[in-house]
Order: sequence, then C-alpha cells, then structure tokens
Amino acid sequence: MLKEYFPESFDIDLNGRTLPWEAAILIPFADEEKFIKAEEYLFDNGMKLSEYHQKRNTISFTFPSFHYDKVLAADKSA
Repeated sequence: MLKEYFPESFDIDLNGRTLPWEAAILIPFADEEKFIKAEEYLFDNGMKLSEYHQKRNTISFTFPSFHYDKVLAADKSA
C-alpha cells in the first residue's frame, strides 16, 4: 500500500551539481490521506504504541512558570 513511497532505488537530479549527495532525490510526493488510512488500519487491527511512544507523540503546551509576588517579597516573615 505504501511501498511506492519507499523505493529501493531511485533517480536523482543533479541540477547543475557534480556530487551525488548534492542532488535532489526524485521520489513520489507522499499522499497524506493514504498514510493516515494505513495508520488507522493498523490501529484498528490491534497495533498499540508503547508507553514511551505514546508520550513522545503527545503534544503538550505546559510550561513551568514563576510568578513574582511583591507582597510576599516585602513580607520577610513569610
């Protein structure tokens, strides 16, 4: 299903360059919808992520922060 996006050999475009590692690799653009459907299929058929991968794939916008309180700073007995 997704094998076409992971070829064993592929063409390159040197585009005026001389060294192979400077070339653009010519592979098909990924169809995001195909990847999402493949992922859904895997999860629907029992694939599970490890706890590490679940945590790694979680988006979190929690940032520790500090608040300076002038009243508490002025009260030396606190």
